[in-house]
Amino acid sequence: METLRQKARVLSLAWLHQIADAAIDMHSIPVVQQYIRDLEQAIVDLREAQAENAGAIAGLNRQISQLHQQEATLNTQADALLELKPPREDLAAIVEQRLQEVENNLTPLNNQLEKNQGIQAQYEQVMSALEAKHATMMRQLQTLQSLDTSASAEERAAQAIHAVSGALGGTSSIDDITARIQSRADVAHARLQQEMGAIVPEPDAVADVLTQSAMQQRLAARKERLGLLPPGSTTVTEIPKQ
Repeated sequence: METLRQKARVLSLAWLHQIADAAIDMHSIPVVQQYIRDLEQAIVDLREAQAENAGAIAGLNRQISQLHQQEATLNTQADALLELKPPREDLAAIVEQRLQEVENNLTPLNNQLEKNQGIQAQYEQVMSALEAKHATMMRQLQTLQSLDTSASAEERAAQAIHAVSGALGGTSSIDDITARIQSRADVAHARLQQEMGAIVPEPDAVADVLTQSAMQQRLAARKERLGLLPPGSTTVTEIPKQ
């Protein structure tokens, strides 16, 4: 029974070492996540094994301590029986026999304690390796997730830009449309200027008419002051055009 348990422990340790030393795809998030779950399960299993082994060590130490107490008591009794006057060698022999049984019981317990302590040391070594590997893989997972998030954001941005570019037809198409609209606006403006020219007098002609009217008023005022206007007349003969 004990041999089977020992074999199970050895196989367990071998599996745990294999988990800690496994080579995986460090660039695949699902693979890393599964590996982390395997590590965490291995750590849980190892902690249970450590607790079980620590309990066994505590039990062995207790049994060994009790046998050492019995051993000390039996040694004292054997000495006392032989020191009696007269000595009780018959009883001392019985005590000596019991003492031998205690010593015989101590030998396998001490051997088992040594084995369990060795296993516990191996457990601690493997636990250290598993925890270090787990910490490394957690950092790797965080890095991969950060890179994946950035890559996804860039992919969405590229898709959005591609969609907008496709909807607008590209920059060259927008420039062509703008040029055509500007050309139409220039033609429309020229036509408007032509039509307005047919309705509104030329700016120079208007200015001439206004200037002549003002001059006539000034001459009328001057002639009226000099008494040169005919009676009842308030206008000046229109100045002939040059």
